[in-house]
Amino acid sequence: MYRSKIDVWLVLFVFGVCLLFSMPLLFIQFSWVGFIMISMTILFLLDLFFNTRYIVADTVLYVRCGIFLKSTYHIELITEILDTKSIMNAPALSLDRIKIVFKDKGELIISPVRKSYFIRTLTTINTEIRIT
Repeated sequence: MYRSKIDVWLVLFVFGVCLLFSMPLLFIQFSWVGFIMISMTILFLLDLFFNTRYIVADTVLYVRCGIFLKSTYHIELITEILDTKSIMNAPALSLDRIKIVFKDKGELIISPVRKSYFIRTLTTINTEIRIT
């Protein structure tokens, strides 16, 4: 199991934006509905930050990001792995990312903590993966 690398500035930014937009709900006109909505949003974000992980089992890569995103990818379909700093929406909590390209032209962007070890694990399973 590989956890996602986490950029502290990203955590601060996401929670800061949430707090900024939720302040009127709490202080200008307090309501229990607003409080519950803010609490649920914070719990959802905490789940994202603590449960984003990548699992390699046999020839399958499982990606989990919070309670909603659970994806499966076949490692033998990977053609290339490259470093990227893409800001595209992805199950990655850092901008220190890798892009995984598949034979069917699909792509996956993730940010494992130990990138080199993660890549070595994938290339051990599929020796035809190009690293660029």
